[in-house]
Amino acid sequence: MSNPTDADDRTITNASDFWPAADIGTTNYVMLSVAVIAQLLTTIITWQLWQVRIDPPNLPVFDVQQIAFGIPALVTLAWTLIHPKSGFAAHLLVVAVASIYDQFRLQPQILAIIVLMFATLGDFNRRIGRWFLAALWLWAGIHKLLSPHWFTISSHWLAKEATNKQTFCKTTGPRPNATLGILFVKI
Repeated sequence: MSNPTDADDRTITNASDFWPAADIGTTNYVMLSVAVIAQLLTTIITWQLWQVRIDPPNLPVFDVQQIAFGIPALVTLAWTLIHPKSGFAAHLLVVAVASIYDQFRLQPQILAIIVLMFATLGDFNRRIGRWFLAALWLWAGIHKLLSPHWFTISSHWLAKEATNKQTFCKTTGPRPNATLGILFVKI
């Protein structure tokens, strides 16, 4: 038989009851939060894409009644911050159903952020996220290597800026830092 004072002694035994990051860890939760904010901003910027619209026309997989998915996408993103795993699953479901209703919603930036959100939910998921990023960077590098514009215009401009004494001999001003930043991003 339990002691009557045990009922009054309420301790929290599950950390996830009060802290959403307990299931996935603090670092993963911070990265998930960054990805959720990125997805939130992407959804807001592409808001017309998530609504029923006439121009450009919706491209459904099946001929179905059109539904606006903007609000459900935002709600599931908020849910992801409260309950990361079930919120992510709900958001993935909303985006998948929204894509069936309009294939135009299959934008690479939306799918890439979903993969990055998925990568924060576990060790195996992190490996998938790393491979995704490696493939993305490899594809971008090969595309740049095979692009005629890169070798004819962009690389020459960067080389000229990197060797320009006026650009790098200044001791003040934002231009040297901006040029270095552009050079490193482009490479």
